[in-house]
Amino acid sequence: MPRVSLKRRLEIALERASHEAEVFQLAANNDSDVDSMEDSDAEEDDAALFGDLLNECSSYVSSKRYIFPRFYRKRNDKWLEILNEQTGYYNDREFLAAFRVTRTSFLKLVDLIRYHNVFNKKQRPVEAQLMAFLYVYGTKDQNYEKIGRILGFSSGSVRMYRKRVTTAIRAIKEYVIYWPDEAERDKIARRIWIEYKFPHCVGIIDGTFLFLDSKPEFFGEDFNTRKGGYAINTLIVCDDLSCILYYVCGWAGSAHDNRVWRNSHMYCNPDEYFSNTQYILADSAYSASPFLIPAFKRNNGDAAMVTGKEWFNTQLAKPRVKSEHCNAMLKGRFPILTNISVQISEGRHVKKVVDTFECCAILHNLLLEYGDEGDLDWYEEVFDDVGGYDGENDDVNEPIPENAPGAERRTRIYYNMLEQHNIRLDD
Repeated sequence: MPRVSLKRRLEIALERASHEAEVFQLAANNDSDVDSMEDSDAEEDDAALFGDLLNECSSYVSSKRYIFPRFYRKRNDKWLEILNEQTGYYNDREFLAAFRVTRTSFLKLVDLIRYHNVFNKKQRPVEAQLMAFLYVYGTKDQNYEKIGRILGFSSGSVRMYRKRVTTAIRAIKEYVIYWPDEAERDKIARRIWIEYKFPHCVGIIDGTFLFLDSKPEFFGEDFNTRKGGYAINTLIVCDDLSCILYYVCGWAGSAHDNRVWRNSHMYCNPDEYFSNTQYILADSAYSASPFLIPAFKRNNGDAAMVTGKEWFNTQLAKPRVKSEHCNAMLKGRFPILTNISVQISEGRHVKKVVDTFECCAILHNLLLEYGDEGDLDWYEEVFDDVGGYDGENDDVNEPIPENAPGAERRTRIYYNMLEQHNIRLDD
C-alpha cells in the first residue's frame, strides 16, 4: 500500500472541512424561520468566514512543496581532504587500503570516465563519485551510511554515485576486455612457450564463484554451490599476465564449469577465437577438445596415475596458476565479489551481479595496464635466443582433423613434452 505524505493528509483534512462548511452554509441559507432571522444571518457570516479561511489554508498548502521546515545537515567535503595528499588525512597506504587503487591510478581513472554524459557540472566532482564507488567495491558489507559518513555524503548520494560510475565504467568495456587478434595471440603464445614450454597456448581458463549475501527468491536452490552458500558461476579466460581476455558470467552457482564452458560462445564458435594450432589450458573439470587441453583425470579405482600423466599435470599446473592469480587479484582488490548484496527475485536482478563483475574486471585490466609491466618487445629477443616451436615436422604444429577425438590435441602436446624432457613412461 502506497504511503501518504503528511502534506497530502493535511490537504485531505482541509478538503473535508471545506465540504462540511459548505453544507453548513447551505443549511443556514435555507433556514426560513423569521423569528430567528438575526441569528441565521450571524451563522451565515460565520460559515462564510470559516469557508474563506479554509480556502486560504488549502491554497497555501498546495503552493508549498514542504509544509514544515526541513533542516539539512551541513556536510563537509571529507572526500577532498582524503584525496588531497598534502593534508595528510590519508597517507598512500591508507588510501590504497580504502579505495583499492593508488592515487596515481585513481587520477587516471578519473580522466578516463570524466567526460561520460552521466556526469554534469551540477553534480559533485567525478573524483568524489569515483571515491564512493571504489569504497563500496572495496568492502563486503556495502554499508552506504557508514561510507557516507566517512566521505561526507548521504547514503542516498553514495547509491547514486555508484550507479553513475558503474554506467561510465561499463561504457569502456569493449576497449578494455577483448579477445586478442592473431598478432597479439602470437605474443601470448611465445611468452607461455618461453616460460612453461606449452606450444601455441594462448590462455588459461578457470571458474570462480561470485557469492551472494542471501538466498535468491528466483530458483534459489539452483544457486547453491558445492562450496556452500549461494553464488553466480563465472568463467574467466586470462593470459599469462593475468589479464582477462574473455568471460562468461550469469550462470547459477550449481552449474558445472564444463557445462558453462560448453554453452559459451567461444566453445560454439572456436574459429572466431583460435587458429588451427591454438588452444587454452584448463583443470581436469573440463572435457578435452581441439582448442582446450585439461589436466588428466585419475581413473576410478587407480591407486596412482601413470608417471607421464602425473608429470604432465604438474607442468600444466604451472601456467594454470595464473588463472588462480587472476581470480585472487579480482576478489582481493574488490571484496564486493565475495558478498554481493543483491536480492535476486527475478531474472533482471542477475544482471546487477553481472554489471558488478564487469566493472571489477574492467578495473582489473586497467590497473594491470597502469602498473609497471615493462616493455613486451623484449620477449621477441628472448624468444630468438631460446629457439621456437616452429619445426616443420612437429606434430603440434599440424591442425587437428575434424573427425579426430576431442583429446587428440592434448595427446599430441603430452607426447611432445615427454620427448622434450626425456620423460620415460612406466612399464
